[in-house]
Amino acid sequence: MPAIAVNVVVIHEGQVLLTQREDLEVWCLPGGGVESGESLAQAAVRETLEETGVEVELTRLVGVYSRQGVFQGDLHAVLFAARPVGGTLRLQPGETIAVRYFHPDELPEDVAVSHLRRIADALRGAAGLAWQQRLDPPMADLPWQEWHARRDRSGLPRIEFYRQCMAGRALVETLDLPPWRGDLPAGGSRLEGGGQAPRPVVYTNVAVICEGRILLIQREDYQVWCMPGGEVEAGESLAQGAIREAREETGLEVRLTGLVGIYSRLGFAGDAHAVLFSGDVSGGTLRPQAGEALDLRFFAPEDIPQALLAGHGQRIRDALNQVRAASWRQEFVPPLFDQVRSRQDIYAIRDQSGLPRVQFYLASLACSRLEEVLEVGE
Repeated sequence: MPAIAVNVVVIHEGQVLLTQREDLEVWCLPGGGVESGESLAQAAVRETLEETGVEVELTRLVGVYSRQGVFQGDLHAVLFAARPVGGTLRLQPGETIAVRYFHPDELPEDVAVSHLRRIADALRGAAGLAWQQRLDPPMADLPWQEWHARRDRSGLPRIEFYRQCMAGRALVETLDLPPWRGDLPAGGSRLEGGGQAPRPVVYTNVAVICEGRILLIQREDYQVWCMPGGEVEAGESLAQGAIREAREETGLEVRLTGLVGIYSRLGFAGDAHAVLFSGDVSGGTLRPQAGEALDLRFFAPEDIPQALLAGHGQRIRDALNQVRAASWRQEFVPPLFDQVRSRQDIYAIRDQSGLPRVQFYLASLACSRLEEVLEVGE
């Protein structure tokens, strides 16, 4: 299953904050994995504080970066820009061996290869980007633990081991979606060439808009309406996943036009982080996906059905209002599903209820708590 992580470009007086990792002695942006029960924005703030000692305020969603071809699976990184608002620079024992601000023209030689692009994008003021970053270093199919074991057996200094593994490797970066703010990024890479909590689910939605109307699908399982979308598959970027899901569920070929935002749905059958793109129709024929959709139609804003999949109301409003690069936390706790841990469990309760599917869904949500918080954006 693809993983999701966050990075943060902390900018202070024109300088950018970097950390030097303990395991490979390479410099990189602060960041890391998303924990159970937190939004992507919350994870970005927490990871920065833990790794650097700096308290930050997130100022912009720069973009999403799908890193493919390394370390046993795809990783989708969400990049925020931020400014410091408190704290004191300090190391994180066992994780970082140095923390420093650098002028953009004086970055250290050994910056993680995929982070140069992210730094350049943030410093240019870009927002709403989507990139593919493909790297094929030696031992790409090995887990981190084996990487570390081979590092220790090599007898090399850690940074020299990293350099030799990356030397001459081609980093191929593909811009899936240009920024809606800031200059189009130029070069970022110095390389030549093209019992634990469950892992959060990473998926995409697409707001397909034509002549001011938005395309919605009536789901087969609950008979409620939502935007096309689904989980990202191995080997594809977030943008590629969005285009594929739109084609499979609607029959339409879609051209992505913007990154509307990210939406962290917490507290309901595990955490899920949705990346919402806007798009328009470039081909194909409208048809529902057998076994998934009962109907699909374009709706004017005033005609959007009330029976919507939870959380999609805000996403639809953002897309129709042409919002760009927003970050939302959507905490959703329906009482009936409070202890439910899988979709199959919900379907079993649904079938045992004897209610029509849409009535079951709406009745289950009647006393639910849906708290939506805009964490980054306007």
